[in-house]
Amino acid sequence: MLLYFISIFLLIITIGACVVVAWIVTIFFATKVPYVRTPRGKINLLLSRFHFSSRDVVIDLGCGSAETLIAIEKQSGAATIGYELSPFAFVLAKLNIWRQHAKTKVYMRDFFKADISKATIVSMFLLQRIMGDVERFLDRQCKPGTVIISYAFTLPTWKPEKVIKGDSGSVFFVYRKH
Repeated sequence: MLLYFISIFLLIITIGACVVVAWIVTIFFATKVPYVRTPRGKINLLLSRFHFSSRDVVIDLGCGSAETLIAIEKQSGAATIGYELSPFAFVLAKLNIWRQHAKTKVYMRDFFKADISKATIVSMFLLQRIMGDVERFLDRQCKPGTVIISYAFTLPTWKPEKVIKGDSGSVFFVYRKH
């Protein structure tokens, strides 16, 4: 009898693990970018070296848990908007916004299908393999003068206006749409 319960228990654990792995793989291929939390130290580096104002509209492409957007909003009063496809990160973002009493708006939507033309600043922490697509998207959507901030990865043909370097190799590339 004990062997029967152990077998059932192991079967349930195996099925659960398969479901979790399938969910993670599906999200990865749907989003093309895995959820990776931006360390608080990197957010602090950005806030200390870049000026955000209450007149800014900051849009984060693949905002994850929205910690960067919430920090920008709290420091500057900027309007902050994020797009996230991962259900896990989206729920985490909504919880963070609620816990911090923030006004940040987060949408579970593919940012390539979003209208970001009202942005004065666009931020992102993506992967190099999609930055070409992102660059073309920004070219179509952003108005001249829009500032683009990319953590760790460069836009293929744009030249950064500024490079913000921190300890341990962290780097933000700052561009301006011409």
